[in-house]
Amino acid sequence: MENTSLATILEHPEEYTMLIPIETVSHIPEIMAPTIKSVRISTDLNDKEIYVQEKAQEAYTDRTGKYHPATPARYSLTKKALTKLAEAAGIKQVSSEPVLPTICQKCVSVNKHAGRVLQCGNCKSNQDVRYKVTIAFPQLTGETLYFVDHHEIDVGTVTDSMTDKQKNEFLKHRAQICEAKAMNGAIRTALQIKGSYLIEEFQKPFVVGYLVPNLDNDAVKRVAIESMFQSRNNLFGHAPGNGMDALPVNKVGIDRGHYDQDYDDVVDVQEAEDSMAGCPAPADPEPQEAEQEIEDRTMDFMCDKCRAVISRKVWEYSRDKYGRPLCMKCQRGAERI
Repeated sequence: MENTSLATILEHPEEYTMLIPIETVSHIPEIMAPTIKSVRISTDLNDKEIYVQEKAQEAYTDRTGKYHPATPARYSLTKKALTKLAEAAGIKQVSSEPVLPTICQKCVSVNKHAGRVLQCGNCKSNQDVRYKVTIAFPQLTGETLYFVDHHEIDVGTVTDSMTDKQKNEFLKHRAQICEAKAMNGAIRTALQIKGSYLIEEFQKPFVVGYLVPNLDNDAVKRVAIESMFQSRNNLFGHAPGNGMDALPVNKVGIDRGHYDQDYDDVVDVQEAEDSMAGCPAPADPEPQEAEQEIEDRTMDFMCDKCRAVISRKVWEYSRDKYGRPLCMKCQRGAERI
């Protein structure tokens, strides 16, 4: 997966398999920029990105004498390849939910017209599953299209030729399989992927694209920076000032511990202090601005007998029980009130 310029694709469209209608894009807003990506699909079957959909067939003549020319093998994209294309195209899953299978919908219809509810779960078809998946696909025109796909698994039909062991294993994962197939169907519809391709078609990269904020635009860049710092503050708390005041600096000049440069042009601290020797001393701060002395409260709670400092809880407990504040040691032998 790699970024490709729109100009390059327009100059040599024959070298790419287009999955986006670039020719319909007439105007892109200034605040947006296209992100075009080319995705290569591996033709090695061991990579599990394609599988054989139709085997190659040699030319033959049937019994009626009709000649059938040779046909090459055709291949389809696997879930792995479809996921790779969807990520490159900016496709996001909006929702995925199980829905009533066809056989259950028939029962619901019958119950509705019969006016009574039959007990569900007694039929053999209650193992069927059906999923509905919705995806969002951003377009180069700036809008977002939504695609919905359904997939249903008829357990009886699918497991008809399976062994008991294979059937039991399939039943464990039938919901995940059904959901994945619905997702694949939605991606195929959104990107207009064909049911099968010739092996030669995979030699050309697939091209997808969508719009992103144009950070070359000053207004967009400013909003992006504000959003970035807002997100940082939400995570780590608000930094004082603009964040630069947290850096350690000297009284005058630049912090020499953080910069590798010649400091001949930096004012020396001692020279700065000497140059200010003739200046009048700053006025004393106003009384209300002076630092207030912290009141010593350590003696508020103390033993009435040995004068040891005690906690407030011990002080209150002793007052209630003995009528005078005593430490734990002096409480021994004291008379209760």
